Amino acid sequence: MSLMACLLAAVGGQSSLMAFAESPDFTIVNVKPYNLAQPAKPYVVAYPQTAEQVVNPTGGGQEKDTITVDLSNLKDFTMDEKTGIAKVGAGTVLGELADKLFQTGNRALSYGRCTHIDVGGHATVGGFGYQSRMWSPMLDHVVSAEVVRTDGSIVTACDTSNQDLYWAIKGAASSFGIFTQFSFNTHPAPTEMIAFTHIYSRVGGMKPFPSLAKPFKAWQAYVAKPDTPRTLGTDLILSPAGVVMVGAFFGSQADFGALNLTGVFGYPDVKTVVPFTSWRDLQTKWAAKASAQSNNQLVVTFTAKSLAIPADALIHDTALDAVLKYLDDTDPGTTAWAVTFDLEGGATADVPSDATASGTRDTLYYIQSYVTRTWIRGLNNLFEDAVPGRKLGAYPGNVDPELQDGPERYYGANLPRLQTLKGVLDPGNVFRIRRV
Repeated sequence: MSLMACLLAAVGGQSSLMAFAESPDFTIVNVKPYNLAQPAKPYVVAYPQTAEQVVNPTGGGQEKDTITVDLSNLKDFTMDEKTGIAKVGAGTVLGELADKLFQTGNRALSYGRCTHIDVGGHATVGGFGYQSRMWSPMLDHVVSAEVVRTDGSIVTACDTSNQDLYWAIKGAASSFGIFTQFSFNTHPAPTEMIAFTHIYSRVGGMKPFPSLAKPFKAWQAYVAKPDTPRTLGTDLILSPAGVVMVGAFFGSQADFGALNLTGVFGYPDVKTVVPFTSWRDLQTKWAAKASAQSNNQLVVTFTAKSLAIPADALIHDTALDAVLKYLDDTDPGTTAWAVTFDLEGGATADVPSDATASGTRDTLYYIQSYVTRTWIRGLNNLFEDAVPGRKLGAYPGNVDPELQDGPERYYGANLPRLQTLKGVLDPGNVFRIRRV
């Protein structure tokens, strides 16, 4: 029997659940390239409808042997209203999950604002969002997972069964199996929230970046304070437009006003403060923004890099000045660039560093950059040079194939255990991704 026939047999002969490389428009319709610097050329894309149909992707690693398993058909959902535990298909996207949680008991979960991202990948590399500081990230909410192993067996990983696999799920899942369903602890949805934006504009590029140093430095100083409320989530973004602070506060307008963020960072050129009393309405706002960004996104070639900055290794003011000068003095070759500082800490750091595979729990904020290769290398070097003698971690959800020591940066002291488990649970290296 040919490989094609074997694969079709795995899904009961339903040809609509398999797309082969020879199919018309295979790359655009099925592979769906995002970054042309990271080309993907699988032999087939499979669309299983059940865990039993998940293809066991054995092969030698050649392009013709590579199978991509698209889990977008796995969108089952149930909620135990007594325990607040939700069972969710791995192909569910975050926006769909938000709707289902809200409609079934007004529940909520910790995750990011990119509502078109699948649950499976997001929950197993981190799942950070504005709620993470008060609830910890999405991966800490995984109660159990249904996993298809390399031998085709379907097992449950939880704290009482397949414990090593359960540990590895939380940070490095894609190296150990195909995860088809998750059970999550959930929370009562917040009832008072504030979404805010501060824009410190370059006025169409006329203002030099160094003139915007105050809010840039003030943001780092403020978020580094131990008493910064965990109910505050915020990002700082450097882009051609200038310095932008966005975030959410989970609490009353009075409590948000007492933070006096304008007094801390300086009065912005543009300021918006929008109160919400419905968690779903706030999610809808984020979904609309994510959808607009996705619709305007072209398939391009770019490089992405990340650094994990711990609270005891902050970037000093002189280095921050050098970064702003670099933005003024060097040409990235495009206007489509951004450097984002994502605040973490809080409840994320409460969990012991060896409790899960995730290796950067001491991170105060991540620096995530997206732009052309040479320019981003120079920028990253400035940040790393500001912390001499310290190897900074990186975020595994932001794949950087240029990292020679990627596994060490992603997983830190947890790497030896992960390597041992890989040899036991997947000795043939069936499941592999560039970052590992």
